[in-house]
Amino acid sequence: AVVSTQSTGKEGFLGKFAGNVTHFSLNFSETRAVVGSEEFLLKLTDLKTDEQHTVKGHAAPILRTAFGERYFASSSCDGSLRVWDSETCDQLMTRDLYPRSNDVDLSKVTAPLQFDRQENLYAAKESEVIVYKSALWTERCVYRGEQLKSGILEIEFSHCKRYLVIGCKDGTLTVWDTSIDRLVNTLKCVAAPYSIATHPKEYSMLLGDNRGSWRECTFYITPSSTEQTISKPT
Repeated sequence: AVVSTQSTGKEGFLGKFAGNVTHFSLNFSETRAVVGSEEFLLKLTDLKTDEQHTVKGHAAPILRTAFGERYFASSSCDGSLRVWDSETCDQLMTRDLYPRSNDVDLSKVTAPLQFDRQENLYAAKESEVIVYKSALWTERCVYRGEQLKSGILEIEFSHCKRYLVIGCKDGTLTVWDTSIDRLVNTLKCVAAPYSIATHPKEYSMLLGDNRGSWRECTFYITPSSTEQTISKPT
């Protein structure tokens, strides 16, 4: 696996795998990458020096990864969410969140993950997103609502890391203001969004479906009148 970034100005080698690569993520400064595979392994690579570390802990293929700066996270077919220290590769947190399976293609969930600028972790389950507070890894709140009940496929932050876009199986897209933990817009796509890529400057995004098509969409930040539930631990 190879990646090219603006920060390093060169192609970076992410590692060799006997099985398929399932997901990879760059840190905020685009100097390091974490790669997940079907071999149950994560590989952490410094893109400037090509120094690499193999991270073990999962007992099934990796579903998704996310990278902040100090921390990275992974979800797996073994049903677990794990958070790791990127300096030591020590495991800092594990939670059993997902249905278990033996194969990525057989998984009932995509289990997408994202970090915000403060490195709070957003972990999507079947129909809700749990927000974990950085460093403590306790639940800060949970995003729920009728719009998410068809099942979450993908989550992605806007370029400013304030707005979280959640894409669902029925084509519903919801936009959440994470500074106030509130739903601010609901959109409808003609196809289920399996991939979401937000614009680096504008409030627009590209949506990829399971048929290889991409569509551009603009999301406006307006108060939403649709039903929502934000639950916070007491």
